[in-house]
Amino acid sequence: MLSLADGIDDIYVYKNEKYQLDLSFDNVLRVIELTENNQLTNDFRVNLAVDVLFENVMPWNPYDEDNPFSNIEEKSIVLLDIFENYIVKDNDEGIQCDIDGNPMPSATNEDGEEPAYYSLTQDSDYIFASFLQDYNIDLIEVRGKLHWYKFRALFESLRDDTAIKSIMSIRQAELPSGKGTEKERDALIKLKNHYKLKD
Repeated sequence: MLSLADGIDDIYVYKNEKYQLDLSFDNVLRVIELTENNQLTNDFRVNLAVDVLFENVMPWNPYDEDNPFSNIEEKSIVLLDIFENYIVKDNDEGIQCDIDGNPMPSATNEDGEEPAYYSLTQDSDYIFASFLQDYNIDLIEVRGKLHWYKFRALFESLRDDTAIKSIMSIRQAELPSGKGTEKERDALIKLKNHYKLKD
């Protein structure tokens, strides 16, 4: 969480030693993309994600050719801890976030799962355009500079008329029912299908 009084603390304490994390927004997105890549083994994803998050010095050797997945259980625990306490940490309003950092709505769909209204990876074009539209921030130019907490604060505060917020609104909209709403319903169904997130 972003604290105006205390600043940003990216220090991770592991076995009583302090380590600097690299939580620039693009680095965190890289880790999120890794977690979504099912073509890679879980062990490889964990190793790579941990390597990406620790800025310079890691609590263990970065790679050992003889035993590339050494300490994988330990690394998995550390990675989960970083996700829970640095990346998807609840905000003050108590909104739960998923592993992608997306707010989780309280409503559930027919399957009992909570629907996602945006994806930081699939909606990257719309997010880029929205930041440029609302803040005149070119996200490509601020890679390695803009912190994840700042990115999230800006993302959550985007105006409703930005591309991503408009698309999120379409995804969240309930289909109209009743007499005389057929055209509106059909139009909304087409929009929902067009902007539907991939599973």
